[in-house]
Amino acid sequence: MRVFDVKSILLGIGIGIIFTSIICMIYLMGIKPEKLSEAEIKKLAKQYGMVEGNSIYSEQKASNKSSESVETTD
Repeated sequence: MRVFDVKSILLGIGIGIIFTSIICMIYLMGIKPEKLSEAEIKKLAKQYGMVEGNSIYSEQKASNKSSESVETTD
């Protein structure tokens, strides 16, 4: 088996990175991202099942208060 020189391996990796970046630049030149408003982003996030961090915090806080009131009435 032939022993590979480290310089040759690094040169090949470098050429591969440059080649890949050129291909990506050519591909991405034709794509224009669509502009979304904040309301549209929130609507899409809800469709995917995401929730706002504030709503989780407020739900936990409300459940803690209700459990405390149940314990004090018993």
